[in-house]
Amino acid sequence: MTIQNDAQKVLNLIYQKYVDENKLIENTDLLNLDLEGNRIDRAIKYLRDIGYIEIVLLMGNNNGLQNFILKKITPRGIQEVEKRLALS
Repeated sequence: MTIQNDAQKVLNLIYQKYVDENKLIENTDLLNLDLEGNRIDRAIKYLRDIGYIEIVLLMGNNNGLQNFILKKITPRGIQEVEKRLALS
């Protein structure tokens, strides 16, 4: 599996939590995905770097996933998820 595929799973989960529960995701929510912590970490940083999410990195990690605070899913990130949802 590629970083982009992992990032798609992570972004979908962030979007669903935001839309369904009006909440931002936490590190522990992501660790429930069927991915190793270091893969989730790479996906989170990839999403940040391409401008789909805004995060604040913190010290420490949980199973290889660096602790962070999700500030928001950006309009660009929302557009990406909704574009894929419209195509399916």
